[in-house]
Amino acid sequence: MRELVLLLGFWGMCASVGALELPKDRHPVLLVTREEVAALKKKIAAKAWARRAFENLLAQAKSWLGRKITLPDRGGQWWHWYSCPTCGSRLKTLSPTRHKCPTCGKVYSGEPYDSVVLSGKHSSLARGARDLGFVFQVTGERRYAAKAAEILLGYADRYLSYPRHDIRGRDRVGGGRVGPQTLDESTWLIPMVQAYDLVWETLSEEQRKAIEEKLLRPAAGLIMEHRIGIHNIQCWKNSAVGLVGICLGDERLVAAAVTSPHGIRAQLAKGILDDGFWYEGSWSYHYYTMSALVPLAEALRHIGTDVYTDRYRRFYAAPLLFALPNGHLPAFNDSHPSNAYAQWPRYELAYARWHDPIFAALLKDKPRTTLDSLLYGEPEIDRAAALPSGSRNFRASGYAYLQCDGGVDAPVAILDYAPHGGGHGHPEKLQLVLYA
Repeated sequence: MRELVLLLGFWGMCASVGALELPKDRHPVLLVTREEVAALKKKIAAKAWARRAFENLLAQAKSWLGRKITLPDRGGQWWHWYSCPTCGSRLKTLSPTRHKCPTCGKVYSGEPYDSVVLSGKHSSLARGARDLGFVFQVTGERRYAAKAAEILLGYADRYLSYPRHDIRGRDRVGGGRVGPQTLDESTWLIPMVQAYDLVWETLSEEQRKAIEEKLLRPAAGLIMEHRIGIHNIQCWKNSAVGLVGICLGDERLVAAAVTSPHGIRAQLAKGILDDGFWYEGSWSYHYYTMSALVPLAEALRHIGTDVYTDRYRRFYAAPLLFALPNGHLPAFNDSHPSNAYAQWPRYELAYARWHDPIFAALLKDKPRTTLDSLLYGEPEIDRAAALPSGSRNFRASGYAYLQCDGGVDAPVAILDYAPHGGGHGHPEKLQLVLYA
C-alpha cells in the first residue's frame, strides 16, 4: 500500500479533486446510474430503435451464458506484430497456433503470433463482462450478473500471476500484464471495472475484496507506473485509472486522472486546438482519443462534475466540418482513410450532451441500433438539421477548406499548411487535396 501511495504521488502529485463527491457504496455509477437505467427501460418500451438496440445487446449477453469461461494462461502481445514479415499483410487466424498470410500463403506459428490472438480473447472477455453486467441492470436477471462475476473473479485469481511484459517480452515500466503496454492494459481495464460496478450489488464482501485488491488496484497501479503528457494514450490511461478511483471512492486515483498535469482537464484544454482538431492532426488519432475520453467524462458527470465544455463540443464538430461532401476525411499525417458520416454512433452522446444541430443532421437518418444509441440516444432528433457546406479556414490546425456550391459533387480544395502534429506528423506541408 505504501508503494501505491508513493506511485500515485509521483504520477500526478495527487492534486486535489476539489468539490468532487466520490460515491460511497453507490453503484452503478460508471457506465450508467440507477436513474439512467430507469430512463433506459422507458426508452426501450417506447422506441422501436431502442428496443432493437437492446435486443442486439441481449443476444450477445445470452451467448455468454452457455460458454465455459477459460482465461488465457498469459498476457497478450502487440497487434502490430500480426502481419506477414514478407508481405506486410494482416494475418488470418486459422487456429490459436496457426496464422496464415492471405497474400503469400505462408503459415506462422509460435510467438509473437500466438500471443496476439490471446490479446483478442482478453478483450472479448472484458467486453463480455461489461455487456452481461449492463443486461443485468436492465433486466434484473441475476444469471447475467453471475456470469460477469465469473469473469471478474477469474481475473482476480489470475491477474497477478501474469508477468509484466512489453512488446518485446521484457519486464519493463510501460508494459502490462494482460497486454504488452499500459495502453492495452487500460483499454482492457475500462470495461472490466465497468462490469464490476454494474454487478457490485450481487457480490459478497469477500468477492468484492478479491476483485478490488487482486485486480482493480494492482491494474491501476501498473498503469500509473508509466505516464505520457498530452497524448491520446494518456487519455485511455486516465479513463482506466479514473474509473477505478471513482468506483472504489479513491480520491488519489481520481485526482491523478482528472486534475493532474496530464489529467482529463489538461487533455481537453491543451490537446484540443481552438478549431476542434486533436493536436496530432490525424483523423485516426482524433477518433481514438474521442473513444478514450468518453468513459471518464461520463463517469465524472454521474458524480456531479461536467467536463462537457464548448471546446470539447468543437472536438466532435471538427470532423463534420472538415469532411468532403461524400463524408470522406483525407488521411493526413498518421491516419487511415476514414468517413466522418460512418462515425455516426459516436454522435449519439454528442447530441445528448450539446444538442448541436450539426450532430442531429448526422443522426436523423441512421438506424440507431448500437450500444451508444441505447446508452445516450435522445428519444427525438431534430429532423430539419442540415450538415454544413461552404469554405472554412481551420487556423489553429492549419488547413484551408475551399468549397464551391453544395451537394455531394461540389468541388473542394484543401490546402495543408498545418503544424507538424507531434510524433504522428508527416512532412507533407503545402500538399493540395482536390475533390469533385
